Parts: sequence; structure tokens; C-alpha cells
Amino acid sequence: MLHLDTNSFIAMETRTREQLQVNYKKVPSVQEMAKNKLVTIPSRYVREDQDRSIVASSNNKEVPVIDMQRLINDSMNLELNKLHFAAKEWGFFQIKNEIKELFNLPLEEKKKFEQSSGELDGFGQHFVVSDEQKLDWADVFYLKTAPPYLRMPIFSKLPLSLRETIEEYSEEVKELSIKLLKMFGKALGIDEEEVKSVFEEGMQSMRMNYYPPCPQSEKVMGLTPHSDATGLTILLQVNEIQGLQIKKDGIWISILPLPRAFIVNVGDVFEIFSNGIYKSIEHRSVVSSEKERISIATFHNSRLDGELGPANSLINAHNPPKFKKIEATKFYKGYLTRELVGKSYEMAKTKLVTIPSRYIHDNQDPSIASSNYKEVPVIDMQRLINDSMNLELNKLHFAAKEWGFFQLINHGVNFSMMEKMKDEIKKLFNLPLEEKKKFEQSSGELDGFGQLFVVSDEQKLDRADLFFLKTAPIYLRRPIFSKLPLSLRETIEEYSKEVNELSMKVLEMSGKALGIDEEEVKIVFEEGMQSMRMNYYPPCPQLEKVMGLCPQSNSSGLTILLSNGIWIPILPLPNAFVVNVGDALEIFSNGIYKSIEHRSVVNSERERMSVATFQNPRLDGELRPANSLINAHNPPKFKKIGVTEFYKGYVTRELVGKSYICQFKSEYVIRDDDGEIEIKYMEVPSVQELAKKKLMTIPSRYVRDDQDRSIATSNFKQVLVIDMQRLIIGVYMTGLVRVFQISKSNRLCKNFKFIHQTKLIKFGFFRGFQPRVGSGLENSWVWYKISSKIPENQDEALASTASIKSTALARRGAIS
Repeated sequence: MLHLDTNSFIAMETRTREQLQVNYKKVPSVQEMAKNKLVTIPSRYVREDQDRSIVASSNNKEVPVIDMQRLINDSMNLELNKLHFAAKEWGFFQIKNEIKELFNLPLEEKKKFEQSSGELDGFGQHFVVSDEQKLDWADVFYLKTAPPYLRMPIFSKLPLSLRETIEEYSEEVKELSIKLLKMFGKALGIDEEEVKSVFEEGMQSMRMNYYPPCPQSEKVMGLTPHSDATGLTILLQVNEIQGLQIKKDGIWISILPLPRAFIVNVGDVFEIFSNGIYKSIEHRSVVSSEKERISIATFHNSRLDGELGPANSLINAHNPPKFKKIEATKFYKGYLTRELVGKSYEMAKTKLVTIPSRYIHDNQDPSIASSNYKEVPVIDMQRLINDSMNLELNKLHFAAKEWGFFQLINHGVNFSMMEKMKDEIKKLFNLPLEEKKKFEQSSGELDGFGQLFVVSDEQKLDRADLFFLKTAPIYLRRPIFSKLPLSLRETIEEYSKEVNELSMKVLEMSGKALGIDEEEVKIVFEEGMQSMRMNYYPPCPQLEKVMGLCPQSNSSGLTILLSNGIWIPILPLPNAFVVNVGDALEIFSNGIYKSIEHRSVVNSERERMSVATFQNPRLDGELRPANSLINAHNPPKFKKIGVTEFYKGYVTRELVGKSYICQFKSEYVIRDDDGEIEIKYMEVPSVQELAKKKLMTIPSRYVRDDQDRSIATSNFKQVLVIDMQRLIIGVYMTGLVRVFQISKSNRLCKNFKFIHQTKLIKFGFFRGFQPRVGSGLENSWVWYKISSKIPENQDEALASTASIKSTALARRGAIS
């Protein structure tokens, strides 16, 4: 605890108040406006900018419910694991409790408690920073409640009964918040003292919300979509009118509050403290056309005299900090002095207001044609090698000739090696920005972090970050290769070697299918250049305007893609490679095999990563149609060109469409005799860093109005994600439950106990059961015989729930 002398205390009080001053615009009371029986809504309240089409109906089975007493007394950590799951996956959960309304003062009385200029406390809306800004259909009464020195004079002027109720309620909620924060820390493995040092003497405030009924409820917003700049928010529904909605996986879900329950959500501050493990989820309030809704949100924040940043206990070489440190007062000042828009203020990620114009592709057609992987040829490598009747060879020939793309299964590359490669690439892209700068492209180099093919300041940009490496022959490797983290370097060494062997097998089989002599294939490709491009596509709020990778064909012989998401309009098979024919093989096959044009689109919710390995011809040779194919009836369709010259032209131009030899227009020079190429790419910003900023508009250079969007992508199948902690914890237990009940007089009756059904944890069916009054069980201990078998599906889970209810054994006994 902080100990201050009187002068220091007064100085800190004055300084903190000044730091938290705001300059909000005054707005009328919607509670009074609603009394006038309006036919039409004032235009500033009409919210045409809000999407109402994606709302899922929710019941309490879908939203986790946490039992506080079981959480505290849980020796097997089952409730703790539910708490961890709720904060990690949802950001919202509910705890049983109750309070009564606190909002019906007459208008004249309310005017005594209006916000003063520059102050937060009192009646009035927050975050109104301009006269043009859209307004929420709500009245707000805000108070800072702790530490006491932060309370404004308005607090002492409140009616005595209200003031006493707030005093007692806020103290109880503070204790509850600290207990929850400690439990979060325990679930995360954060030292308890570290949690206490950040949150125990933190600022607490309350916001009482009144949402009057609105005759045009579909046109207004009670509370704009946002996340809270808090550690925890504990919401109390004063009346049980539904209105709160949370955004999960891009879908708005309506929350139906449980009786005698709190709704708790993780705020931005705890998302930062957990280093992004727990989510500060976006939420909003909608209004009813018939009934008013009242709620009380209590915000528990960090200490104002400290810093915000990820917990030291979580940071190590494998888990670097995702947020930079920032002074707490600076963080809150930034949050309070902006308009409330979307996922809330996270200064530690330096969010932008607009997406830079260079990333906007206005000419992209957003209509999408669906595809599925069954239409794309699948080649079985083992059958191809051992196929005496050439059936699989004919499939390969068809795939390369008609598609230019195919998927390769049973390829012989070690599956664990593939997974290790994916993991290492994730770590690479998750390095802090300062670490990544050590691996940036040097002037005139291809290798390192940065976009390729950017040759002018006017050129449109791909919404992707790339890490490029030349891997073979060894003499082509740049110094950056040896500077990579050891585990990544060793993984790339092993992975690239296996993919090189696989590529040669596929090229040899392709030559066999074409009738090209095997030695001729080896002469061109066996000692060829191999390179890798690791691709990171961050989520984008305006995905229809940008391109992850603009349409192009690859200059290589073969490209083998290890996909960690969707990169091309193909749904990848498990443990399969996506293989595509490159320009060099199209030339070598004299146009029989097709280097097909492809591109990458981005997702609005999720990042994507992939690793493309390019197998190219020898740099000291010539690229031309294979001699075996040329005769009087099949003349060459491509002229000869030195391989080095071919690649010089390719890498020194803007990447546009198919990369044939006739399209090489730029001047280029050779650096030296070993095939190194001088290139001059323009510097562009990291889109991974750009994506951390809250972009409302895409920068124009990323807007791709030159792209036709009408003929691409696939049905996205979500990659299975296994949470090891949830995997390990799969046991259900018998439990006794004790909860807090609040009486009608708003006083806590801590000894009141009732039964709550033990809940299944696997599917999120966390709906509570309280024995009804008169059932004979309301003052009893109840034991539940719970099966230890984990249900396999939803039907089994529901059947198990019914069985639990029917086999419950009650033991009557008085509660002291």
C-alpha cells in the first residue's frame, strides 16, 4: 500500500484530477425526451452505421456462469478452469447476485448532479467530443468511488440513502473484483503479489445507465460498440430487460441475464496484463421499443500511479510482450478524451483512425464464387512412385495441364516437421517490432522482413507481411540467415531439405508424364535455387477492399505451400501440401503445363500464415522448352533466356498478373557472377503493426479497385484448436455451492445459501438451477452424483444433464 504525507497526498490528488479532466459536449436527457412520445427520432440518434444483421439469439447455456464460492473452495481447480475458459474464449461470464434500482430522481433533482465542465462525474453522456457525433440513446450517471481522494464534491451531495448504498455496494464489489483478479492470475500462472501490486489499490468507478424505450428502436444504439478500458467490469442488471450484446467470432450475441447474477467482462487493461491471453470483448447495448432498461456497471482499474504492461510472470523467450508499457494515467486520459468507437482504446497498440489509402483496392469485386477441395486434383505421392499402370501419373499430368494446382498427400515429409515449421513461423511473426527490425531487408536485398515487388511510391500494396529467405544452394544464403534464432534456423534447414527432395521427385514425375528425359530434368532443376516466403495476413475490418496477395503467377518451377489457413481458393487437406506449377515449368513444358494465376484474400476476424517454398532452375543455366518436346509439329513457344536474367526481370518489377518473359519491362543489373541480383524496392510499413491500430478506413494504397473479386475463394473450414488445459481438465465433480444473496433492502445477507446445479464444462452449457421456494430443498445441502465420462457431442451432453437432475440425492439439513 502507498503511504503519503499530507502535502504529497494533496499534490497527487490534484495532479490525478487534472490528468483525468475531459471536454465533453452537453447533450439532452433521453429519459426526458422519451416522455414526449416522439414519432421520429432526432437525426443524431439514428445509427445507420451499426450492423444489426448479425445477431444470434443467446440463452444462458451459451454464456459461462461462474460460481464464486466453488471458485474459492475448489481444491480440484475445476471452477478455476471454467473461469479461465470464460475469460479466454468469451471475455464475459455471470456471477449470481442482485440489487435494486437506483435511477428515478426527478429532472430538477438530477440537474443538481449534472457533470461540471471538464469533469466525468454526474449526469451526462461520455465520449461526446464533437457536435456532429452520433449519440447513444441513454442517460448516464457516473461516479468515481475509490480511492476516496478521487471522489468529486458531487459524491457528498447525493441523498444519504443512495450514498450509503453506493458506499457499501462498491466496497463489496471491490472485494469481489480483487478475488476474481487473483483467480485470473492463478489461472494464468501470474504471481499473486504481482496482481495485487497492479490492481489492489486501483481506481474504481461506477456508471449507472438508463435506456428509455424508443419507438424506433431499430434505428438507435443504447451504447455504441466498444470495449472497456478497465481491469474488470461488473455489470448489475437492475431490471431484467434484455439489451446487452457481445461480439464473438464476428457475431453479435444477445445476453439474457440470470436472476441474482452479475455479468462480468474482462477489460482492455487486463487483456494487456495477460499479454493478450484474456480478451477484452467488444459489446454494445440495444434498446427496447416498449420498456426501459437500467443497469449499473462498476469498473475496477489498475493503480493510477503505476504502469500498464504485460505481467512479468508471463514474459519469456517463447512469449514476448505483445503490448508496450504505458503510464496508467496516460492510458486512461487517452481513452476518456476520444470518441467511443469499436474495440476500445489500447494505446499500447497505437491504433489508427484510418487505414492508409495505399492499402485500399476499390476495384475489387466483393462477390465470391464458392469452391471446395473435391474439385481440385489430389495426387497421392506413394501411388505416383509405385504406380505400375501409370494411373496416378495420368492424374498428375491432368492436374498440371488443366489446373496448374493440385494437393499432394502421402508425400513423405515428416508430419511433426511440418507442425514444427508452422510453430516456428508463428513465433517469428509474433516477435516484438524491435526484434523484427533486426531482420529487415537491407537495401538491394530480397531476404528479410518486408514486401517484395514494390517499385514505386504510387503502387498499391498487399495487406501482408513477408519474410523471404534464399535457402539453397548454400552460397546464395545472405548473412541474415545465420542471425536467425537457432530453433528457427535448424527447422528451416531440415524442412527445406525435405521439401527439396520432394520437389525433385515431383519434377521428375512431371517430366516422365511429358515424355522428357529424366537427365534433362535434372540438368535444369537438380542444383536449382530454392527460396522460401513466409506470409502473414493480419485480419482487416474492410477485407473487401484489400488484397493479401495480388493476382500473380510464380516464376518458379514448382511452389509447395504449407498452409496455416486459407491461401488460395482451395480447402487444404490435412497434412497435405498445395503444389502449383510456376512460370519456369510452363516454359520448360513448352506451355503444356500451366502456371496458373492465383491470389490471397484476407479475413476480417483472423490472421493467416503460410510458408511457400519455391523450387527454381539452376542459376547458371538457360531456361527454354525441353529439347525432348521440340519437333516440326511442336515448335518452341518461348525463346531461350538465361535463368539469372529471367529472375532479374521478375524480381525488379511490380507483381502484376502472369509473370511471362514478354512482360519483363524493367532495367536490371547483375550484382556479381554468383547470380545475386540488385533490386530496389520501396520501403513500406508493416501491415501486422498497421493491423494493431483501430482502422476505420483502409489507406488508399491498399484499396485494390483493379482486382475482380467475382471468381475466387473457398468454403472456410476452421482449423481445429486444442487448448491443452481444457484437454487435461475433463472431470466433473460433486459440489456444494454457497453464494451471496442480496436482500430487498439492498443489504448483503452473506449467510444465505442455496443449491446450484453442477455444470458441464466442455460445451459451455453453464445454465444454473436454483430449487424453487416450496420445493423443500431451498434450505438443504444437495448432493449430485456426476458422471466422470466426458460427453462426445451436444445430444450426449444434454442427456447427461437430464440424468444429473433425475439422480440428484437431497440431504435435508438446516443452514446456520
